[in-house]
Amino acid sequence: MRRLLLLLLPLALSACTLHVVAPEPDVRTLQPVEPAAETSFIAAVARLPFVQLAGLVERYALAPVHRDGESGLVRWSVDVTRAGIVTPRSDNGALCLLVPFRVLARAQAFGSNLDKALNADIDLCAQPALSPNGDLHLNGVVARVSLQNLNLPGPLSLLSNVAVDALQNLLARQLTDLISKVSLPVASAVAPMTAAMNRPMPLQQQACLKLRAQGITATQPEVDPSALRLAIVVAALPTVEQPCVLAADVATQLPVAIHVARELSVPETRLLLPIGISLDAVRAQTEKQLVTGRPLPLGKPGEDRGWIQLDGIRLDSAKGALLMHVRVHGEIADSFLWIPIHRKIEGEFIIWGVPEVTPTEIHLTDVHLDMQTDDRLVELAVALKNADLTAQIAAQVRIPRDGIEAQARTAVLGLAQPLDVDGQKLPVRIEIKQLTVERVRAAGQRLEVLVRFVGQILIGATDRI
Repeated sequence: MRRLLLLLLPLALSACTLHVVAPEPDVRTLQPVEPAAETSFIAAVARLPFVQLAGLVERYALAPVHRDGESGLVRWSVDVTRAGIVTPRSDNGALCLLVPFRVLARAQAFGSNLDKALNADIDLCAQPALSPNGDLHLNGVVARVSLQNLNLPGPLSLLSNVAVDALQNLLARQLTDLISKVSLPVASAVAPMTAAMNRPMPLQQQACLKLRAQGITATQPEVDPSALRLAIVVAALPTVEQPCVLAADVATQLPVAIHVARELSVPETRLLLPIGISLDAVRAQTEKQLVTGRPLPLGKPGEDRGWIQLDGIRLDSAKGALLMHVRVHGEIADSFLWIPIHRKIEGEFIIWGVPEVTPTEIHLTDVHLDMQTDDRLVELAVALKNADLTAQIAAQVRIPRDGIEAQARTAVLGLAQPLDVDGQKLPVRIEIKQLTVERVRAAGQRLEVLVRFVGQILIGATDRI
């Protein structure tokens, strides 16, 4: 008996060295994909409508002006009040705000009354400019007063002078002072755009793209016919998720920092897109490659050690490795009392390895195999040959890159849909120069693939950036 145990001991030790226990699967993560550490840049144009600037004056309460007096036998009075809405316009690169007024002139003499209601305007023109801290100011305000001609003779002509003086030296001065003190943070002007960019953008197959705007570089505004045009470059940390995780992301809710540059250069957009792909999305493709219906021979060529056939797979991630649970059935050559027999085998193999990117595909490296079968003796016999079996099956585990790169292309081109910014549809233009898979890892029951995009993403009327 002792001699038999000594003979069996090397066999048992060999089996132990060949049998490696598979790691426990990860818990399925519900967290968004971590963004890449490398910042990406997106060119965009934000528009600040004139009506928003006109509202600053519209809301300003100007007290009515009353003037009265006597001139000889004539008693007179002049009342000036706001009338109508502020009308903005562009004028040779300046922003102008036309503020309408109503002038009521009255005269009394010898029991007779004379009333004249006239229209007047104060036209305020200024040059919009950004301060270094990103606040919009209106510089060099010029006020021009226009008053409908009173066309009154003799002493009544003073009513026109009184009205012009009230408009010019009181009301225009107040408005000029108001306009000169305007300080509008650009962050509020571009907030609708950054909010739109930070909303998940739906893609195919329940995926979504999140740009995650982090900061903005802006240059001095231009005055378009209906708005101030701000050319900007948005620094972002984009991700693509499949399936899309809609949980609130605190980082995207923080105020976006503004930097003002004298000149704006648009760097080539270089996106590092971490794409989170559910393992269910790649299982069918992997199973199609593995489960071919053809049996795999056990043992060396010409040696009858039996066979196994793969019936189906399940994928899991575990501590950076990709686990593949393979259902199998087959036969293995054995002997009973030195009589050759074939024993049925049925159960599950677990193959795991670290996913790695090659020029054409994603495959597994550092591959191991674990067996869970219905017969411990059969398991031991298969374990003695698991190195050969592992190599055969691991060679079949390949995830073509072209499918993932196609998904990344879809994700990027999915941006080329008009972006809704406060009801206004902004055009989005995409130019792809390079799109390649750089890295892959298994975590949280998904594959996280890092795809590099080189090209341009342009939002809004960017033809003049």
